[in-house]
Amino acid sequence: MRGNNNFKLSIIIPFHNRVELLIKTINSLKENTNKNYEIILIDDGSNDEIYEKVKDYLNEKIKYYKIKNSERGFARNYGAKKATGKYLNFFDSDDLSMNNHVDEFYKFIKKNNLPLVFTNSYFKKKGNKLKKIILKKNINKDIFIKNILSCNSVFIEKNFFLKNMFCENIDLSGSEDWDLWLRIATKTDIIVNNIPTTILIEHDERSTKIQNMKKIIKRLDLLLERILNKNIININKKYYNLPIAEIYSFKSLTFSTSKMNKKDTLYYFYLTFLLRPIGIFNKRSLVIFKNFFLSFF
Repeated sequence: MRGNNNFKLSIIIPFHNRVELLIKTINSLKENTNKNYEIILIDDGSNDEIYEKVKDYLNEKIKYYKIKNSERGFARNYGAKKATGKYLNFFDSDDLSMNNHVDEFYKFIKKNNLPLVFTNSYFKKKGNKLKKIILKKNINKDIFIKNILSCNSVFIEKNFFLKNMFCENIDLSGSEDWDLWLRIATKTDIIVNNIPTTILIEHDERSTKIQNMKKIIKRLDLLLERILNKNIININKKYYNLPIAEIYSFKSLTFSTSKMNKKDTLYYFYLTFLLRPIGIFNKRSLVIFKNFFLSFF
């Protein structure tokens, strides 16, 4: 497969400032043993001086485009349209590639001719050793339960993606990836290569840590609205309640972080129980209970 341009891979990296993290990501990708890929950098409205810090990295394989700040859904779609590869890989600008990332993709896609495949990852907490994130081979049902896919490890055929792109509504930012996986999981099998090829890095500036409550609730309400609309996400009746229960669970968690929202915490926890009783035994439920009872003190 090495050097086969018919299977060229385009790795799309949207970013907003945080250039030091971005450079680490680029360097990790450059260490790949298989060089049959291009990198598409999408500068999502960064400060003007950012280009000066990345320009020395640019060449025929690493291309740079700047757009006005539009969030990740639009930025990834924009990068996909600029890409020349048959397959796309949407990489986050604060994570790392292992040197087998590209090679494992080519080996796996050769054996599994599907529009979307996934490789496993490691997760690195601050100061801790790597923890392997293990997903079983066929994960379609699990995708309906919660968002288990990181963009870094998803490889998707470009032509298929252009018919199933990320939602560009800025209010959905943070759930635009799960929204896409839900839509795709209704149309094709998604299978996993159990060999890890990426490393997710925990840090204080990670976007999942800095959203405020109002934005989270607005995002969850929009995602729920899209799930309830079968013209957007047509989920089989067998799995229909699963993502809705996950949204209610996350809303309960979000409300539990505020002492003023005891009623909403309990209400959405109750709805979660009605839709998926087994879901109340997960770690999130323990956090919700802890937050709820601590709110009395």
